[in-house]
Amino acid sequence: MKKIIVEMAYCSDEYFTETAEYTVATLSSEKKERIKTLSAAVRVLEADRITEYDYDCVFKVSDKNSNSAGKVSLKKFKGRMECETLNVRKDDFFWSGNYRNTGVLWESDSIPIFALDEPGDYDQRNGCSNKSGDNEDSFH
Repeated sequence: MKKIIVEMAYCSDEYFTETAEYTVATLSSEKKERIKTLSAAVRVLEADRITEYDYDCVFKVSDKNSNSAGKVSLKKFKGRMECETLNVRKDDFFWSGNYRNTGVLWESDSIPIFALDEPGDYDQRNGCSNKSGDNEDSFH
């Protein structure tokens, strides 16, 4: 299992304030292989991306009350999402969707395909390097 923790990269409404800050997903071996297969298909088809519904993400916000040193502690995002999709391109993938009952769209930051084969988790908290060798669960 590989944990992916990425920042939200896009919100279609700059004045919308009830936003998630991070997308967290745990990818099984099968899911990692599926993403790699879709990436290869994008190359063969010379497509921009392949998109499919995917509800594996959990959305988080920074826990401002936490006194933990190091990485940002995360807590559950209280809002709700809908139409969550996994978007796979030839060299990377990301999730997108919208905030429930709004027209506000969101996208996570992208993750390079090669990160699926690197050891450890892929973690963007605190502007750290994108991968984390530790399997810390402080985001639960």
